[in-house]
Amino acid sequence: MPYAQYFNGGQAVHGVYGYVHTGKGSHGCVNLMHDDARKLWQRTRAGDRVYVWGACPARLK
Repeated sequence: MPYAQYFNGGQAVHGVYGYVHTGKGSHGCVNLMHDDARKLWQRTRAGDRVYVWGACPARLK
C-alpha cells in the first residue's frame, strides 16, 4: 500500500497501483490514485485531523 497513512486503527488513506475504479475496492481504506496519494503524503503530518464521508459508488447499487 504505497503512501499509507493510518487514521483509524487498520484503516488508511493509501495509493493503489493501476486504476482506482477497477477491482473489488477497499476493505475499509480510502484508495487514491498513486500520484494523489503521494501529494497527500507530502502535505500531511502525524496528528492532522482526517474527515471521511461518502460511499464507494459500487456499494451504492
